[in-house]
Amino acid sequence: MSFAAPKHARRGSLFEIEMGGDMKFACIANAMLSAMVLTGMSGCSDSPSDDDVKLAIRDMTGQCPQFTITHVLKVNWGLPGTNEYQVDMQYSIESAPLPDAKTATAALASPVAAVNARIAAASIERDRDFKIHAGFLDRIEKAQKAGEQAAAGVYERERAEFSARKLEPSLKLSRELAAEKAALIKKGTQRLRDEFFRACPNTPFDVYDRVYDNTDIAQYVEKQTMDFATSIRMTKTEKGWRIKQ
Repeated sequence: MSFAAPKHARRGSLFEIEMGGDMKFACIANAMLSAMVLTGMSGCSDSPSDDDVKLAIRDMTGQCPQFTITHVLKVNWGLPGTNEYQVDMQYSIESAPLPDAKTATAALASPVAAVNARIAAASIERDRDFKIHAGFLDRIEKAQKAGEQAAAGVYERERAEFSARKLEPSLKLSRELAAEKAALIKKGTQRLRDEFFRACPNTPFDVYDRVYDNTDIAQYVEKQTMDFATSIRMTKTEKGWRIKQ
């Protein structure tokens, strides 16, 4: 069911804020109720239907066979003096697991586990080096406050030597291991990203990026669900209601 708005109805999107839980679609539900109160139930048939809007969403998301469009809620605002409607809507995209996801995840598990073990060991050593370095700084400060400049100078040279010999290499190793892990994840997710776009070549990149987080390969193994909210204009054509280009 759709409803035309009065001439003074605002034309911007109703859905600037993402919501979750039981209140996920409260905004559009309230808008639909307001539209019913304002316009009643008459004159509503010649406007975009739920099926028209679902077809429009499928067009916007690239006719992707991986996607199922669910939980569509909408409000149609008639634009005076035109055959167009502004449609404010919320909907969910469910993305099916990619066929190669389990294989890719299994192939990545062992090297990632090995890097994680090295990261854990490096973190212990880095934290120990930080404490030793902090001890040098503490001794330098105390010597300076006591007016023992010669001792402070000795501690500073020892601190600088320790920093160059131990602390800086520890920090460098931590950065290198983090980069190595990120590269492994990127390689695995890129493989699945390529698989996705082979199946869905017309899906916009921003839609893909909303559904998938490319830092977590495990998500490709399970169904993903993401809520969307947007406004579109639709116009009546010989083939039915279509998004206005």
